[in-house]
Amino acid sequence: MVIQHNLKAMFNMRELGVTSSHRTQTQEKLSSGYAINRASDNAAGLSISEKMRRQIRGLDRSSTNARDGISLVQIADGALVEVHDMLQRGNELAVQAANGTNSESDRQAINAEIVQLKKEIDSITSRTKYNELEIFPPTGEWPRIAKINPNKAAKEALSGLSDKIADEYVPNAVNQILGTFSSLKNAMDSLVSSNGKDPYNMALNIDYIDGVSNTLAYVQAGFKSTTPQSFADGSLLMKVDKDDFPSLNLSPKDEQMLESTIGHEMMHGIMDAVFPSRMSRRDNGIEDFPEWFIEGTAQLTGGGFTTGWNDWLHTLTSGLSGADDGSKDDDIKEILTKYTVDNRVYGHGYLAAAYLGHLVSGGSDVSKESIASGINTVLQDLIDNPDDSFEDVVNSALTSSGKTVADIKDAINNGTDEGVAFVRQLGYASNGGAGSVITEDLKTGGNLILGDSAEKEDQPIRITDSSVSAYKVEDNSWKGSSPIKLHVGTDADMT
Repeated sequence: MVIQHNLKAMFNMRELGVTSSHRTQTQEKLSSGYAINRASDNAAGLSISEKMRRQIRGLDRSSTNARDGISLVQIADGALVEVHDMLQRGNELAVQAANGTNSESDRQAINAEIVQLKKEIDSITSRTKYNELEIFPPTGEWPRIAKINPNKAAKEALSGLSDKIADEYVPNAVNQILGTFSSLKNAMDSLVSSNGKDPYNMALNIDYIDGVSNTLAYVQAGFKSTTPQSFADGSLLMKVDKDDFPSLNLSPKDEQMLESTIGHEMMHGIMDAVFPSRMSRRDNGIEDFPEWFIEGTAQLTGGGFTTGWNDWLHTLTSGLSGADDGSKDDDIKEILTKYTVDNRVYGHGYLAAAYLGHLVSGGSDVSKESIASGINTVLQDLIDNPDDSFEDVVNSALTSSGKTVADIKDAINNGTDEGVAFVRQLGYASNGGAGSVITEDLKTGGNLILGDSAEKEDQPIRITDSSVSAYKVEDNSWKGSSPIKLHVGTDADMT
């Protein structure tokens, strides 16, 4: 049997295929301009070249991003130039209007132009946009909230917390503050008697503020630009950071912190209503409260040992044999002199406010009663003398002690013998507790700072509107207004 074949032709055909393949690859390299087009050309070389190609394209895109950012700034700059020109024109008109040669109709014409300038400035801020992004948003910052709907459990947890704050914590905080400071109670009763309760209704908002362990909550109020400045009806708002207090399921430490925070913030709210001119501090008048007094008295109500500011004092005094044991006085003085009343208003401000109350009351032993009594006297004197400077009123209250406001600050800032002795006795008297003067004792703490029996509707300040938000904020690293970030890295995850 004979098998017909043509091996030479088959061999030639194979060689032709190989040659054609080489020619195709060569043509591909020539047409693309790349020496490596696929892994079979050079696997290692392709990996390196693709990485470089990615970086090159990423840098090209980054360059475009930077140019976009420059364009945004140029638009903002152009708008601000226009606003600056209008402000200069407004100043020019104001100077013109001050001239005594103008008639009433002249001044009306000048005022009409100023009004139009103000409208145009408002218009510029609302119309200036880049890629539909407001350059000057009404809130003053670009929102950075992820559009992710929270789950039902998260909403219900925050709603439960909101109800607890509105119906229990706030009423009891108000009741205990006014029960401790009769001066504030009488003042609030007078305000409510004259104006009703509605002006002092408070809104509650549980939302993101600045993330865990920063600002726990705040109370804000509005003030009218009258002479003297007055409280703006319905302006009270309490905002609680949902990241610090996400639900009622809190640890004992966080529960104490929440009750302390509510007590602290409600003291602010009450003082805003009673002392609008002194609390607004818009004009830096001599009657304005210094920040250490505002925060120090609030810490006296919420407790000065609940949020970490004075943990060092409890640590030093926990092992003392008694309030008069001075074995740790040098350590106390060393820490006192590291800070000042003015730059550590929550820690040293609390100590200064407590020392003030103690001195005014004339008490020998450091106790809740002596501190509260003295602060109540100071508050009453401030109510009775609304136009006098803060220091004059407080120095008058301190007359019998022979001290002044400057002496109190010096005692805490420099750790004088009297200052150290008071701080030691305060730390010992409040060991294990919050150090609050609205509780049964300075040693009271935990979830006993605020009671649970006060009726909401009986209080002059009530939460009448509540809202919660469970949206997640994308980035907590920025501590001020949310910026626009220009990405100029080669990769998406580079910063």
